[in-house]
Amino acid sequence: MTQLSSVNAIHCMDVNHDGAMDLVLGGNLYYFLPQFDRLDASFGDVLLNDGKGKFNWVGQKHSGLNVQGVVRDIVEIPGKEGPLILFLRNDDFPVMYNLRSTSASQKTSSVALIKKSKMALKQNEIKKTSK
Repeated sequence: MTQLSSVNAIHCMDVNHDGAMDLVLGGNLYYFLPQFDRLDASFGDVLLNDGKGKFNWVGQKHSGLNVQGVVRDIVEIPGKEGPLILFLRNDDFPVMYNLRSTSASQKTSSVALIKKSKMALKQNEIKKTSK
């Protein structure tokens, strides 16, 4: 059986530094009635533009994306070591990835998004600051 998911957020950026705008996608949807189950097969996707209007899907193994949950928005933030990509999730903490800086000549093999450390404070640290 094939699993399905939805696409809730699309961000355009040049992922592989070849001058063509690529797409970063996020999705999933959990709020269906129980008999319809939920759409939870997406862990984020990268579609590389070949410069001729055709997009090629990059597998999770090569892209490094593993975003769980319902993604509602994707935001690019400038960083010292290259752009940071923030995945905003519904009812959960955001997840941030760092785009590894590589040359355009490597194309598909150069796509690598590296997950940053957890952005959220641990539960006991939150309690300490609220007292």
